[in-house]
Amino acid sequence: MGDIRTPTMADLLGRHEIDTDNASIAGYVTGKRVLVTGAGGSIGSELCRQVYRFAPSELIMLDRDESALHAAALKHLPLLEMHPCEALKTNVWGTQHVLDAAMATDVDRFVNISTDKAADPTSVLGYTKRIAERITAHAATRGAGTYLSVRFGNVLGSSGSVLVAFQS
Repeated sequence: MGDIRTPTMADLLGRHEIDTDNASIAGYVTGKRVLVTGAGGSIGSELCRQVYRFAPSELIMLDRDESALHAAALKHLPLLEMHPCEALKTNVWGTQHVLDAAMATDVDRFVNISTDKAADPTSVLGYTKRIAERITAHAATRGAGTYLSVRFGNVLGSSGSVLVAFQS
């Protein structure tokens, strides 16, 4: 009987939450100017809260209403399939513009937030985020700073998470 417990959200996803090495991240942002695009979304807003704790010299939060962007969250996948130009504008051209600005201002570190759907793309979302990863990788070969992409899967508790629907 001691082996039975109430399942957690991580159990339902079949994976555990990732532990972050906060001490090493602090060295990247403490006293630095940090720009977070997509700051109104579930990932972006959490990223801002985490970055703020490490006392950046300046935290710039950029976004429009997340629901008006039609970008990156699983809940927007059908909409992006109906309007692929919107995915291209936001995920590809938007990333390129931010990369250009970052390189023009000698940004030390640029992190492109991507999705696991970019690994083996089968949707407009996956393909456009894969292109964003590739142009970020290309920028890494041209600029002096560090430019990289990080893929997120289904983020526990995010507005696009299927688990939120299950809880409801």
